[in-house]
This record gives sequence, C-alpha cells and structure tokens, in this order.
Amino acid sequence: MNSGPFDPRQLLPPERPQDPRAERDFCPNLWPLCNGTILPSMSRDLHERRCLELVSAYYELNRQWALPEETPSRSDGVAQARRAIGELEDRYAPLGFYGEPIFEDGLCRDVGIVRPGLPSLPAENSSLSSQFVIPGLDDLPTHELTGPPVIRRWSHG
Repeated sequence: MNSGPFDPRQLLPPERPQDPRAERDFCPNLWPLCNGTILPSMSRDLHERRCLELVSAYYELNRQWALPEETPSRSDGVAQARRAIGELEDRYAPLGFYGEPIFEDGLCRDVGIVRPGLPSLPAENSSLSSQFVIPGLDDLPTHELTGPPVIRRWSHG
C-alpha cells in the first residue's frame, strides 16, 4: 500500500518500452502473444505500450522457467520475474489494466489483457427522477396542498 501522494504520471508507460525482441539472444518460442496476436514493437498508443511492458515481463518469466532445473540462478530468476509482473500490475491497477496469462506446458503462451473502458455517461434525453420522503406531509390538510407553489429559502447565517 502506498503511503505517499499519488502521482498520475506513474500511470504512463515508458515512451520506448524495452522490447526483448531486439536483443541478440531473443528466443521467439518463449515470446507470449497478447490477446492472440503479436504486439507491434513501437506504438504511440499508451495501452499497447503497457501491453508490451507486461508481455515482456512474462517473456522474462518464460526465459527463467526454460533454464535447466539444475541452474543455480533459476529459482531466483523466476521469483524476480514474478515480482516484476506483480509490480507492473500494481502500478497500473488504478486504470483497471490487468492481464490473464494462459499457460501451456509450464510456459506463458498468451496474455489476455483487458482494455479498460471509459465510464458510461447517461444520454442527454434520459429522464432521471428522484423520490424522497417529507416527514409530516401526510398530516397537512388537503387545501394546503393545492394552489400556486410557494418557494421559501432559508439561510443559516
């Protein structure tokens, strides 16, 4: 839980997220899909850049899982990759951005990422009504409930 002030800039992804596909040791069979498709490497869309960050984190998890079991750094690498995924999810949680990994044969093969929608606004022509209770209204005589409306204003000062 964050105890400091909220900075809305933390919801912005990096301008150029690191893309492991550009590295020399990139392993294409460990790269997960995003919603069943391959992500573009460069995008101006904030959502796509967040997706690239998250899919890259799952790629790192896959890389660590693919190491031979006897590799001493494997368990630390898996734990570190999981922490990185958790940090990304926590960072973008205020937006409603999250991913659901699909694992196959122990590796993440696809990440289903939900694109948060905008809040719906009521249509201009929608009719809104309110109902509230006025104590004592039933006790008023009928002749006081008819005639022109009378508006009274109060002031507390």
